[in-house]
Amino acid sequence: MAIDIQTLKNSGILDYPFFVRAQEQGSVVTITGYNGSVSNSMEDITAQSAPNNTYLSVSTDSGATLDVQTTAAGDAVAGTGAQVVRVHYIDTDWDEAYEDVDTAGVGSESTTGGDILRVQRMEVVQTGTGGTNAGVIYLRENGGTTSRYCVIPAGGNISKAGFMYIPRNHTLFITDVILQAYYSSAQLVSLYLYYEQLYGTDEYTEAFFPLHSEPVNTPFGRHIKFQTPFVIGERCRVRLRGVGNATSDIDAAAIGILVATG
Repeated sequence: MAIDIQTLKNSGILDYPFFVRAQEQGSVVTITGYNGSVSNSMEDITAQSAPNNTYLSVSTDSGATLDVQTTAAGDAVAGTGAQVVRVHYIDTDWDEAYEDVDTAGVGSESTTGGDILRVQRMEVVQTGTGGTNAGVIYLRENGGTTSRYCVIPAGGNISKAGFMYIPRNHTLFITDVILQAYYSSAQLVSLYLYYEQLYGTDEYTEAFFPLHSEPVNTPFGRHIKFQTPFVIGERCRVRLRGVGNATSDIDAAAIGILVATG
């Protein structure tokens, strides 16, 4: 079960008039998330797994260095798997940035900029003949093994963390959500859009919005089109969260337009 850009194109979402107009001023954004075992309490739709650190918390706003940790020998510069990983993040000015990191087989390589304030996502941008990452790739704290800020599952090529930070001088307009779910026993599965305002290093919840609930026990897919877009301002975080049972499998994507406002 997976949602990718081709699925979105096939659905016709990217052909909607709003997207055609908005792309003249901004760019299409997809916030993808996956969680293969959603419990009966609220949790992130993320591939991270426990410990589920979906944001980087630092003691000051001075930024940080992180480690890209690879777990397979094939994920190396000269290997058949992932050779280069791109880390997308918010820097200390609250601008979007990225850094490419060479992989190191069974080992770690550090970012060098030292200005990572919040992690956005991580993706494989160069591979060997295998065409994808051979093992799991983690983005962790520098020199540590506890926190997981992003995870790319083996063969996944991209993290599906289910969240996004809005850079300064930008606004995100969320217009659609795609939901796919499966669970093996009758259980209500619910999907939520969670919104948080950030101030410095403190984060607190502003609001959350129920998107969809369905009490059936067969696989299903839903396309939720909002009559009025959700508007998310700068320096905020938006997350996909859900409730199910121990066997609920949820794959989701929020689609919108990120527009520069300053």
